[in-house]
Amino acid sequence: MTDEEALSFWYAALAAKNGVVLSVTDTTDAKAILYRVRKASADPDLLGLQIRTSPDNPNEELWLVKGPERGTKSDSAAG
Repeated sequence: MTDEEALSFWYAALAAKNGVVLSVTDTTDAKAILYRVRKASADPDLLGLQIRTSPDNPNEELWLVKGPERGTKSDSAAG
């Protein structure tokens, strides 16, 4: 995955209703690239997105999903 591809995935997830699913060959390397590119972009809108490892395909699939708004607790954490 190139830096340009990684950045486009972040923005695709931002534009999607819930996020996007990425098929990757190495989840560890892909996460490192995605986090690095997001930080380098310095776009605060991207901070509302999270990387999740697929529970069904943890070695080949990542999810870029919308998380709780900053400053709020998620439903699972509240309570």
